Amino acid sequence: MTQKEYASKLISAFYAEFGTERECYGEHPKTLNPAYNLYAGMFRLTIVPKNANFILKLGKTDTGDEQNENETRIYKLAQEQNLQHWFAKPLFVVNAGLYTWHAYEKAYFIGEAGQSPLKEKEVSDEVVERYCSALYTDEIDEWPHYIAHEKVVNRLINFFEDCGINDLHNGNWGYSKRARHLIFTDYAGCWI
Repeated sequence: MTQKEYASKLISAFYAEFGTERECYGEHPKTLNPAYNLYAGMFRLTIVPKNANFILKLGKTDTGDEQNENETRIYKLAQEQNLQHWFAKPLFVVNAGLYTWHAYEKAYFIGEAGQSPLKEKEVSDEVVERYCSALYTDEIDEWPHYIAHEKVVNRLINFFEDCGINDLHNGNWGYSKRARHLIFTDYAGCWI
């Protein structure tokens, strides 16, 4: 079975459990299906299969659909700047019923049962100050502490600022087995 076929199977199981009306998905739906976990943000729902190297994102609203499209656009911009290896790679799209699901490379989060070998590092006060200024926040998120080179952190901060990305809490990045370093898994843009 291909990844896309498996994704279609998971989506069918999701629809069987929750129906096909997006407004029924709620903030944090709980699944009884042992094949995947569900996570929900403000605008999108994510299926995380337990035995696959991809995740599936669905917009819970039109704004969520736009965020999926925006991630595809941002990934292409990252490719132009040779930064794509810091982002979860868009893999394929599944049109299922009324909705379009976007599949991305899977990442593993800090503390997730031996899946992430990321180690925390120190960052300079200059990087902290620049980060807070560029991304309009009072404190630095954790991710720069897991990237070895400040030059890379500075390039990423510039890219985030240019693309309007500032929702970078630790649920939006993790460890990539493909890249063997941190990647961003939710880079659709600004939180509201």
